[in-house]
Amino acid sequence: MVTFTVSQFGICSPCIAQFVKNRNAEEYAVQFPDAARAIVDNHYVDDYFDSADTVKEALKRAQEVKHVHAKGGFEIRNWISNSEEFLQGIGEKTADRSIQILQDKESNLERVLGIVWNPVSDKFTFLTQHRIDLIPYLRGQRRPTKRVVMSSVMSLFDPLGMLAPFVIYGKMLIQDLWRSGSDWDQTINDESCIKWDRWIGRLPEIEKVKISRYYFQQSSVVQYNTLQLHVLVDASKDAYGAAAYFRVLTDDGPICSLVMARSKVAPLKMISIPRLELQAAVIGSRLLQTVVDAHSLEITKRFIWSDSKTVISWIQSARGFVVHISCTSQKKCGQDNTRWNVLVRSIACVYRFNSNCERKRKGLAIEAVPGPSKVRRIVQKLVSAVEVPLKREEYQRAEMCLWRAAQADVYCEEVKTLMKNREVPYERWQAIAKYSNLYNDCPFMDDEGVLRMDGRTAQGSFLPFELRFPVILPKGHPITRKLLKHYHQQAAHANAETVVNNVRQRFRIPNLRAEIKAVAKSCVWCKAKKCSPKIPKMAPLPLARITCNHCLVPIIVCWPCHKSDIPFPSNINHYAL
Repeated sequence: MVTFTVSQFGICSPCIAQFVKNRNAEEYAVQFPDAARAIVDNHYVDDYFDSADTVKEALKRAQEVKHVHAKGGFEIRNWISNSEEFLQGIGEKTADRSIQILQDKESNLERVLGIVWNPVSDKFTFLTQHRIDLIPYLRGQRRPTKRVVMSSVMSLFDPLGMLAPFVIYGKMLIQDLWRSGSDWDQTINDESCIKWDRWIGRLPEIEKVKISRYYFQQSSVVQYNTLQLHVLVDASKDAYGAAAYFRVLTDDGPICSLVMARSKVAPLKMISIPRLELQAAVIGSRLLQTVVDAHSLEITKRFIWSDSKTVISWIQSARGFVVHISCTSQKKCGQDNTRWNVLVRSIACVYRFNSNCERKRKGLAIEAVPGPSKVRRIVQKLVSAVEVPLKREEYQRAEMCLWRAAQADVYCEEVKTLMKNREVPYERWQAIAKYSNLYNDCPFMDDEGVLRMDGRTAQGSFLPFELRFPVILPKGHPITRKLLKHYHQQAAHANAETVVNNVRQRFRIPNLRAEIKAVAKSCVWCKAKKCSPKIPKMAPLPLARITCNHCLVPIIVCWPCHKSDIPFPSNINHYAL
């Protein structure tokens, strides 16, 4: 047998320490089951965190844990508690100081926004100490760079999300800096600087936040058999998040306590509010499962609350959620680069070129679209440029340009009539000809010059504008076909009704089902995946089966006879040969 006296290369020392600690606890699991469970489940590296309902129970468990550790050669010390009776019983001094969680032990300066526990008040607070080199920026004495903003925001240590309403503004500022394309060591622009000043102005208020360690500290009698978990989710165009609360009945009535929260910024790519609400519901369900797994309390009921009726109907039907996950996996696989998106981006680049010509005439730096590093260096040598991704407004202008082009090709007479109506009072408006294909659609022209259909949902101000007044597109037009192919691919080549439902939320296309069927018929992917195998041609018959041998075979012919032909009794069947 070979015994190693030193750790071998590639073996993690913390991993060995955790294994030995847990192995030592398992050896005494029969004698001290409560202590062994506490050592395995309630240890964080070399720190032990635990709580008990009574001081007697806490003393018993702490002494057993101390005894089991001592059997393995480990000495656990520096006990801290909110109970002086416990500290006296365990042999420690009175808790007269605050405990900083995740403190940098090499210096007296906090490298992260540490969480402070005050044992006397039994509450968590937060520190706002930062590195010395960040203090001039946090005091507003110097304008920060993207590197400084990133370092300051990411230094906020908030594992439970108690500061989510404050931290999310810093994350949104970082997203704006990434969207603007600024370099790491380049000072932020004026608009971002205003947001930065507003954010650091609220930074001192963090120290006023106090979170009770005990969920229901304000009540002495708690009925844990009525414990409920409520998760609230919500979203906006900029961010979405979820918060989890415990609700329990006491003698004084119901009490709610915040458990943890999560928040995220909306993605750079434009997503509708219902889909962001659905994303919030997703992280809300994950947050609910995390809270349940992390607590030993028995939760009788669980609820997820959302103010979006669309999300609730999607989840109840399961169709919307499946389509959402399908589209998300498509984007991860890189299937979002359809010909329609390429066409829209190309026209958006034309609009960007026009705006850059105007900016150059005024002596301003042009806004270049991010590209390869070689192209970026060439552009920077020729002109003063700042990398800015294509904006949402440019994409919208590009789509409207395509819609106007398709409408002008097919509905030229209707476009001329409606354009004239925009220049005259309502009493002098000209009506659309009755032989026109758009006569029954009640078309009108919006402020951007796009033909839209007026319907019976015009008074529904709570609905999106495109849903109340869909864009009219001609059937068979190349632009319409490319748009329908984009929706066909976005729906993962699903059945026609799914594509019909998605298209009708924004567009009015005559004979829509026939158009979608034609697009699916011309889809190469659908041809390859949905085609049926061709039945091969059968081989010729063998010669033996088609050759005549002229052999005589006796045949017996038998037919029935009627009783009128032969005088036999009528109750007997008669046959003749």
